[in-house]
Amino acid sequence: MPVVMVTPRDQYTYSCGRESPIWPVGSAAQSAEERPKTNALAKHKEYHSDYQPERPLPNLLAPGAKSARCSDRVDELAKAKDRSERLFREALWEVSRNARKATASPRTLELARSKPLYEGYHFNFDYGAGSEKLPKLIRVVTRNAKNALASSRTKELAVPIIRQTMDSVQFNPQAFIISRTALNAYCPPRISELAQPIVR
Repeated sequence: MPVVMVTPRDQYTYSCGRESPIWPVGSAAQSAEERPKTNALAKHKEYHSDYQPERPLPNLLAPGAKSARCSDRVDELAKAKDRSERLFREALWEVSRNARKATASPRTLELARSKPLYEGYHFNFDYGAGSEKLPKLIRVVTRNAKNALASSRTKELAVPIIRQTMDSVQFNPQAFIISRTALNAYCPPRISELAQPIVR
């Protein structure tokens, strides 16, 4: 068996930088034989059974495709557009005679129809004014509603609440007046029970 000379530099490369071993290795471990389980774990992972390697050429061009020439129409479509007007152009441009004589196909007319309303949909009362198909609907107000008078309670609730601005309220200690009934109010047991904090 040939003798391989190991230089100190090789020992440094294949170790942690120390000349002495990190821990002593027993004689039984040095002379131990490989186990079948260790050999099985040491094998590399195999490819999938359906794996196929890469093809030598991704695509082969037919001889006809290699010698093909562009038609006049394809060559015309391949030309870049003339942007002489830059980002903006005139609102009017020339429309060809064929475009002016063109007629819409049945499919185009079908797609141009507006989406119908849901069955059972009720229009607004002022919808369709002046239309024969959708006559204007007028909500009739009864005579009692016209002659009705607001009660005193309704008038009281209709009065807006006038509050002072915060510029003057913040310097007034009596801004929020509590009534005597509220001061003498008694807390019911249920409210007292709900006011207790939750003990976690």
